Amino acid sequence: MARCGVAVLVLILLACVAAAAAGGRDHHHRRGSRASARLQLVPAAPGASLAERARDDRHRHAYISRRLASSASSSRRRAAETSTAPGPEASAFAMPLTSGAYTGTGQYFVKFRVGTPAQPFVLVADTGSDLTWVKCRGASSPSAASPSGSPRVFRPADSKSWAPFPCSSDTCKSYVPFSLANCSAGTAPCAYDYRYKDNSSARGVVGTDAATVALSGSRGGGADRKAKLQQVVLGCTTSYDGQSFQASDGVLSLGNSNISFAARAAARFGGRFSYCLVDHLAPR
Repeated sequence: MARCGVAVLVLILLACVAAAAAGGRDHHHRRGSRASARLQLVPAAPGASLAERARDDRHRHAYISRRLASSASSSRRRAAETSTAPGPEASAFAMPLTSGAYTGTGQYFVKFRVGTPAQPFVLVADTGSDLTWVKCRGASSPSAASPSGSPRVFRPADSKSWAPFPCSSDTCKSYVPFSLANCSAGTAPCAYDYRYKDNSSARGVVGTDAATVALSGSRGGGADRKAKLQQVVLGCTTSYDGQSFQASDGVLSLGNSNISFAARAAARFGGRFSYCLVDHLAPR
């Protein structure tokens, strides 16, 4: 009887071992099935080769160059200026900016020559201004006098190239910022009352005149080569308020309007204009 019981137990154990082995094989089979179900993604078209990308870049560069050349050509046709130094080198100019940090002024200054013959001035470079202007003969300010004691002033009557805008002109009505609406006579000069964010202001009349700039890239040891930009929009300021203008002779506009000096210079020199305001301790 005991032998019979032992035999039954042995059979049960063998059955359990067989079932476990079968389950392991089935589990392994299922895992193997999951692994075999992985799919490899194949792109519909192969990626561009390095040579193809270089070719596309050359085509894109050529397209952009044609657009820029066309724009520059149109600007030159519209611009009516002459240069005192013609030639292939008259394609760029440089106007060094000087920091006012050493004089306690948080501004940048630039030397600027205007009129025919050219008269020298020192202007504040204003990246947010649209009107370039200089202090004119008879200019007055209720603020303290200029530290120099004898400020430079522009004399329009002494410039052969000065031409005031009539107050009835479209330029005066549409493009000159803060132009005054009153126009008693159609030939009267275009007047302005320019207001700044710091509550300073400048008042006068606006017109066009020539500006003389130094060309960059000059060769040889001779005198500096210069170019004259004709019909630069210029304000002749006869009165002003605020401390911003006490240390300068006016403002050089570097804004993005049609009448700013930056736009005028860009039209003259290939459609490009840039400026860099460096730290006053920088070597250059």
